[in-house]
Amino acid sequence: MARQAILRLPESPLTYVPTKNAELGIQDFPIESSHALAAGHLPNHHFDPFDRLLISQSQLEDIPVLTADKIFVRYGIKVVLL
Repeated sequence: MARQAILRLPESPLTYVPTKNAELGIQDFPIESSHALAAGHLPNHHFDPFDRLLISQSQLEDIPVLTADKIFVRYGIKVVLL
């Protein structure tokens, strides 16, 4: 079984994440119904529903996805492989 890394934060995620996002100017990216509907029409290269949602957002919004999952490339989207 793969070993999972634990992310240790200096405070509760409920406090830390919004504070850090504000400091860095990071905004939430909402999931819209068009993203969910498009995810349902993607080819079956990937079966994880959340990943399919990210792929559809990338397609519709023309934004890259940062991932270690090489399957994303099959969708013809902008991918930054980690």
